[in-house]
Amino acid sequence: MSYMADLRKILFWKALICDNVIVRTLANINKCSIGLILSKYCIQSISVNINDIKLRMWKHFVDD
Repeated sequence: MSYMADLRKILFWKALICDNVIVRTLANINKCSIGLILSKYCIQSISVNINDIKLRMWKHFVDD
């Protein structure tokens, strides 16, 4: 279940990346929390393709 929660968090923060300065500032403030989740699944950046994010999370789930 934690994988699904982490996936939802990643997809939420990925959706927040836009040209709006206020939204981008809020995302930068919370960058540490999303960075920890990304590093847990060996994802280098939030700008990675959604399918690649899902694939890496699936591989991590299967390896555990």
